[in-house]
Amino acid sequence: ILKNELELFNGIIIENKEYSVSVHYRLAEENTVEKILEIVSNMIDLHDLNKEFKMLTGKMVVEILPSNFSKDKAVNYLINSQPDYFPVYFGDDITDISALREVIKHKGIAISVGSTDFILADEVNQLIKISELIDFIKYIAKEIKCL
Repeated sequence: ILKNELELFNGIIIENKEYSVSVHYRLAEENTVEKILEIVSNMIDLHDLNKEFKMLTGKMVVEILPSNFSKDKAVNYLINSQPDYFPVYFGDDITDISALREVIKHKGIAISVGSTDFILADEVNQLIKISELIDFIKYIAKEIKCL
């Protein structure tokens, strides 16, 4: 339904995840963004999905998630189900704040990638640029001989 409602807009990417849907509009024309967000919100209202789903807005994205889902709950589940692993979380948006806090609560490393506009210093262990993350991933890949 959402895909049909938004097909007239250029620059929309709908990411259908297993438990959620993300509507990315960073490539959309600026004068259409308000209408895009209105359509997404109206779709939830029209189909009376407010009890089952919630909307989170981030950096040029709106996420539709089950109302009982949150990134911090997912992180908590993973940490508790894998106690032998050390938690590290990379976040790049306001929607990651709860997960970053959860990782710190469990004595892991919370890293904010890119802009620091959305984050408070005590919510992360490290602030890095996206280029630094890419360099880090390349380094790790070489060390384990993936590249």
